[in-house]
Amino acid sequence: PYWERWTRELPTIESLADASADKIHKLWEGLGYYTRVRNLQKAAQKIMAEHDGQFPQTSDSVLALPGIGRYTAGAICSIAFNQPTPILDGNVIRVLSRVYGIKTDPREKHTNARLWQLAAELVRLASETKNHATPCSHLNQSLMELGALICTPRSPNCVACPVQKFCIAHKNNLQEQLP
Repeated sequence: PYWERWTRELPTIESLADASADKIHKLWEGLGYYTRVRNLQKAAQKIMAEHDGQFPQTSDSVLALPGIGRYTAGAICSIAFNQPTPILDGNVIRVLSRVYGIKTDPREKHTNARLWQLAAELVRLASETKNHATPCSHLNQSLMELGALICTPRSPNCVACPVQKFCIAHKNNLQEQLP
């Protein structure tokens, strides 16, 4: 209901860009951190000023919007525009760490860079798929869902896992330890 109220009152980028601070804060009640709504409005204003009111479709342009980080830019560009941009959230980190048998801390700079590189390579390969309308979108959504529903932090359901036969953690019985 909160989101429906928001979209009913501010249905366009332009309406959000032009709304008063009081209005956006009142409408945002129940939707989370207020920093997000301030960044959302700044992003809408930037889209109006720099992109003629059209949401940008390149990763660099999306990343340049206030409040948008690498993960969110990758998710937007791959899911909404089917571009080969990687994503790396907690679920994807867990899946990649287990499948590739990465034993080092994913928060370490070198390990995190390796995980981003693996995610980028997988989505690039997915983009080469010719018999699927949205391979980049589906790959990234699948990685997130796999981590959320099957490759869970505790008691992963390896029996139901579609990549079990490729998973180094499963082969070495390390799925409870990684990452």
